[in-house]
Amino acid sequence: MGCGSSTQARPPPGEGMLPKDAKLKADGTLDREAMLSFIFAHCDDDNDGKLSMLEFAQLADKYDKATVTLQLDLFAKVDKNADQNLSLGEFTKYQLESGSGMSDKAFYDMADKWITMAKAIDTSKKK
Repeated sequence: MGCGSSTQARPPPGEGMLPKDAKLKADGTLDREAMLSFIFAHCDDDNDGKLSMLEFAQLADKYDKATVTLQLDLFAKVDKNADQNLSLGEFTKYQLESGSGMSDKAFYDMADKWITMAKAIDTSKKK
């Protein structure tokens, strides 16, 4: 299919912050594009339709030198047009390709972790 979907059934929602009604495609697999769009929207803090490096960095689980370097390198790799921003298309295409070998459950768990981190950053900015 090209979207990295598997034939595994949708995992039960965890205690994360993704909606309990995560969308499924007609074939019963997880709608990964819908999940990635949801994550993208929560990282796009200024609602300009693109992710800056700072917004993209919300998906890192720590901020030590090695992780920051890895994030910068990954950002540059994903930013195909080198405009210093990630479009929804660039973000989604890369994540679908890199996650193509993952089961739906593993992809769901990864996405759930990302949205939890993005929402934590959003909450800390409001304080």
